[in-house]
Amino acid sequence: MLFVGDTSYREIRLRWEGIQDIATSAAEPVAVDHIQLSSFSYESAYDIAIRYLDVVDDFRPDAIFAGNDTAAMAFISAFRAAGIRVPEDVSIVGYNDIPAAGYFSPRISTIRQDTHKAGRVLVSKLMRIIDGDTPRSAKIKTEFILRDT
Repeated sequence: MLFVGDTSYREIRLRWEGIQDIATSAAEPVAVDHIQLSSFSYESAYDIAIRYLDVVDDFRPDAIFAGNDTAAMAFISAFRAAGIRVPEDVSIVGYNDIPAAGYFSPRISTIRQDTHKAGRVLVSKLMRIIDGDTPRSAKIKTEFILRDT
């Protein structure tokens, strides 16, 4: 398995740690590699995917978890250019469920968060910080959206 994301961001690092926890606690432990992204842009992720495919000869992951849908799209495109089919040769899951994820070809399986609720929580915490309070961390429910990848 391959995790793709910029773990210098706390939320992406937590996704990476969650994948690691699941992989190591599985009945048959799963090896998880990581590619560090330096940008959330499609172009940057695509370039990194192309470089990854140029360097890796023996190991091709059977699954990729991308820290965001844009990176998932870029990896699908780079893999397609290299003759690797999604989902036949590799499965890919993104994160955020951006609108394009449902229209991209193939349609991207992803993790959805309630962004409106996240915005409300964020504004509430910001207001508490302005008032001198120290708000606690909050978790927002997620949902797996199964599509084609």
